[in-house]
Amino acid sequence: MAAEKAAWRERFRAARRALPAEARAAASAAVCARVLALPEIQAAGTVHAFWPLADEVDLRPALAVLRERGVVVALPVVAGPRRLVHRAFEGEGALRAGRWGTREPAPSAPDVRPAALDVVLVPGLAFGRDGSRLGYGGGFYDAFLAQTPALRVGVGGAASLVASVPTEPHDARLDAVVTDAEVVRVAGRGHP
Repeated sequence: MAAEKAAWRERFRAARRALPAEARAAASAAVCARVLALPEIQAAGTVHAFWPLADEVDLRPALAVLRERGVVVALPVVAGPRRLVHRAFEGEGALRAGRWGTREPAPSAPDVRPAALDVVLVPGLAFGRDGSRLGYGGGFYDAFLAQTPALRVGVGGAASLVASVPTEPHDARLDAVVTDAEVVRVAGRGHP
C-alpha cells in the first residue's frame, strides 16, 4: 500500500506543478466562493483551515471573509510527529514560518480545541468522491480528524477529485469535497 500511495502522490504533485499560475488563481477563487456558500460554513462559529503552500488552493480570501463575519479561524501548528495543535488566526502579519514552507500562528495566539470546531477545511493531494483522501503522508490530519466531530471538507482543484484513492483503515474519511468545479457530498457520513 505504501508504494501505491507514493505513486499516487507523485502523480498528483506532478499535475499540480504543471498547472499554470493563472489557472491556479482562477481555481482558487472558484473554490473560495464554493466554500463560503456552504450552509455549514455560513452557520459556523469556528472553522479550521490551512495556510496554502505555493501549489495548493489559496483559501486566504475566504479566511479574510470568515474573519470579517466574526468567525474564529483556526490554523494548524505542527507540535510533534502526527500531532497538530490549533491556534486562532489573527491576521497574516501575526503568522510565523512553520515546517515545510507553511505559515502558522505564533505561540501567543489563542488555542482552539478540536472539539470546538464546526468545520475543518482539509488539504490533500487527491480526494475521492467516496470520502477518501490522499494526504502528504505524515498522518497529521488522520490523527487530528479523529479528535473532532466537525464537518470534514476536503479542498482542492478539480483535477484532484477522482472516484476513490488508496486508503488504509487509519485514514480519515471526509464528509464533502469542494473543488473549483463542484461540491461533492459523501453519503452516509452523518452530516446533513
